[in-house]
Amino acid sequence: MQDFVKDSQRSDGSFSSLVVKLKYNELENYLVVSHDSGSIDIWNTGKPKSKREIKAHKYRANSITFTSDGKAFFSSSSFENSTKLWNAETGKLVHWIRDMTGPVGATSNNRFYVIANSGQFRLFDNQQGLLLPEKYTSEGVVTAIAAEASTGLIAIGTESGTLELWKYSENKGLPAIKKVSSFKPYETGNWVVGLQFSASGKALYSVARFGSIDEWSSSTLEKRRSVPTLLKYVYSTAFSPDGNLLGLAGTKEKVGTGAGSVEVISLATGKSSAFQVNTNLAVVEYLPPISSFIVSQNRSAGVFVLPHEPSP
Repeated sequence: MQDFVKDSQRSDGSFSSLVVKLKYNELENYLVVSHDSGSIDIWNTGKPKSKREIKAHKYRANSITFTSDGKAFFSSSSFENSTKLWNAETGKLVHWIRDMTGPVGATSNNRFYVIANSGQFRLFDNQQGLLLPEKYTSEGVVTAIAAEASTGLIAIGTESGTLELWKYSENKGLPAIKKVSSFKPYETGNWVVGLQFSASGKALYSVARFGSIDEWSSSTLEKRRSVPTLLKYVYSTAFSPDGNLLGLAGTKEKVGTGAGSVEVISLATGKSSAFQVNTNLAVVEYLPPISSFIVSQNRSAGVFVLPHEPSP
């Protein structure tokens, strides 16, 4: 982390160095950092001075998703209409999936992944490196995907404010997805920016752009409760792997202007800790090894480590 912080502080401060996504994988200890320029930094957090930089896209990679084994990751750029799969150790390009804007989500079979393209999504066969031909249509531009392995459920959030539940299944080795339910809890423009199933798989948490956090039954999408937040505009979200903690970065004003803030919320108790940062475009990610969130809080990608989690 010290190497990462020092390297970030050496940035030239230009807009192209702006961090747009942080993604950590606990299995292989990789931290992936994508920039507005389209470049991606890969850090092995178990080794000092391990930065590997790749020019992944011409424009920003606004979605990063690790494969289930943590050895590779997908990067998607809606600005150039492509998704790519990279070897996390070498930084080598494994597959170039054209005309798919992302985001990417897992399924209950580690071989297949869901890749969105605006208001549609398809299954990608990671073993064969192929997009399967069948197209599935959502009720808006897909902005967030979450999967629950034990049930095969896939949650989809859209730009139009809808939530959808799909079910992954296989018949004689052939994968398929079928819609289970959907409804529209948020107004158009208040799109879903974060989704996560609980550790038990019985609950689904959603975060909407204008500061809404809700818990739903993962089987029926029946609303259980809303979780209060200080933020009225959310730019970045990150859940702890067990789904108990949620980190938010944004502002206390709905328009997304003014001083930036980061808030960490216990989804079990609703208690939170918040602090101000020096940008309204902060990016947050959870780091299990130090049981805390890291935050890129300025254009030179400075990092702030939260000193503790919210008290239970």
